[in-house]
Amino acid sequence: MIPLFPLGTVLVPHLVLPLNIFEPRYRTLVANLLDRDPADQEFGVIAIRQGDEVGSDSVPSMFEMGTTATLQNATLLDDGRYDIITVGHRRFRLLDVDDSLPYLQGHVEFLDEPVGDCDAELISRVAESFAQYRQLFDSSASVVDVREALPTDPVVLSYLVASALAVNTATQQGLLENADAALRLRNEVALLKNERALMKVVPSLPIFEPDRRPSLN
Repeated sequence: MIPLFPLGTVLVPHLVLPLNIFEPRYRTLVANLLDRDPADQEFGVIAIRQGDEVGSDSVPSMFEMGTTATLQNATLLDDGRYDIITVGHRRFRLLDVDDSLPYLQGHVEFLDEPVGDCDAELISRVAESFAQYRQLFDSSASVVDVREALPTDPVVLSYLVASALAVNTATQQGLLENADAALRLRNEVALLKNERALMKVVPSLPIFEPDRRPSLN
């Protein structure tokens, strides 16, 4: 059983996620994590279908799959809040919820990260498409430089692109839930194509803010 932190966004493995913890129940969650061995300082981030966060009275609002976050750094502020830095670690499927503590806990099944039917051509297509996507909002960005800076590991690449796409929560959640990296990458090729086409029609619509780009561990 792991602590749960319902959130209005999707966390994917390898993504750095800073959080400001101000609610008393989540301060308790962080304090309890800090009492554990560092290797066991992990909690589940799970997206909700609407709103910013969810309590035990609206558990059905949570999606069934999330990602654990490992605690990398925690700073206790003078007013009792915490500033924490976490990194997405591993996907899980939520089986049941326990509300016996101030914060929710979940019985979960941890999921593998299969690569699937992925080859160099698919990785190249995604990298090229993502580099062109980036250039639409930053004309100074070199397609070659962006492409060469991307990870070649298909699982890591699939999650970087998933986190960078300016799509709604349900679409990002769908990418998280894809059975393997190859399927996720193929879906991202289609999404990137659609986003690029949309930007050419509505060039003033921001698709991705450079100062908010995801950071991978």
